Amino acid sequence: MKRILALVLLSALPAAAQQPATRWGIITTIGTESGLGYHLPYVDLGAGVEHAIKDRVEVQANANYSPTHKYITNDGNSVHVGGRALLWVNDTFALTVGDGETWLRTSQFNKANNFPSFGIAARLWWLGFPSRFYAAYLVPEGKRPTDGSLQSNRLQGISTAIEAQGWSRVRLTTTFNVLTFLEQSGAAPGKRDWTGTVVVTIRVGTKQDLNELY
Repeated sequence: MKRILALVLLSALPAAAQQPATRWGIITTIGTESGLGYHLPYVDLGAGVEHAIKDRVEVQANANYSPTHKYITNDGNSVHVGGRALLWVNDTFALTVGDGETWLRTSQFNKANNFPSFGIAARLWWLGFPSRFYAAYLVPEGKRPTDGSLQSNRLQGISTAIEAQGWSRVRLTTTFNVLTFLEQSGAAPGKRDWTGTVVVTIRVGTKQDLNELY
C-alpha cells in the first residue's frame, strides 16, 4: 500500500521542465573594438538561432549588422554572419568549432575577413543564474594577395565569454578578446600589433526555464 501511495504521489508531481530544442533571439551588442580600428562605442544589431540535435550536438548561427565607422575613413559599416557547433562530451562540458565571415564597406575600400575557431564550452550556475562559459582560439586566415589588394590581417587570439540567462527571455553575455594582427600596409605585410576588445550582448528571445541549465 505504501508503495502504491508513493507511486501515485510521484506521478502527481510535475514533470521536470525541458529547455526548448530551438531558441531564437534578437541580439544587440555594445562595447569597444577601438583596437581594431572602430569608433567608440562599437554597436551592432542582429538575430540568432540555436538548435539542439538530440542530447549531444548543438548548432548555433547568427547574423549581425553594424553601422559603426572605421577611424581610418571616418565612415563605413559591416555585416557579420557566423556559426558554431557544440559536441557535448557530458552534461556540462563541450568541444566547439566555429566559423564566421565579416564584410566591411567604406568609402575607400571594401574588405572581407574569415574567422575560424575551435574551443570549449561549459554549462554552469553563475551568480545563481543558468549560464555558459565559452573559450575559443581564433585561427589566423588569409595570405598576401598578388593583385595589390589589401592583405589579410591574419587576426588570431583568445576569445572568452560568460553568458547568463538573467530573465526567462533575456540573456546577457560579456565577451573579452585578446588579439594579435598584422597592420595594413598595401600588399606588404605590416608589423604585428596586440589589442583587446570588450563587448556586452543582450539577447531577447525564446522563453527558457531559469531553474535548469541550457
